[in-house]
Amino acid sequence: MGVQKDAQKLVGTLTTIKAILLDAEDKQIHNQKVKVWLAKLKGICYDAEDVLDETEVEGLHKQVVNTQSSGRKIQG
Repeated sequence: MGVQKDAQKLVGTLTTIKAILLDAEDKQIHNQKVKVWLAKLKGICYDAEDVLDETEVEGLHKQVVNTQSSGRKIQG
């Protein structure tokens, strides 16, 4: 549960960052520092999204495995 809560917080943070990125994209035309900063921040956001995607896939995989395991009958 803790990982899921952290992931939800990260999604919220990424949403805020994306809004800031939209504003920064307008400013990068006139400011080289903003352009460099924007490129780095976009890379970080992509990495964070990849981690979230991997976490989600892993969670779904565990659900499938648990469902399959609980559906099997133990013969004895």
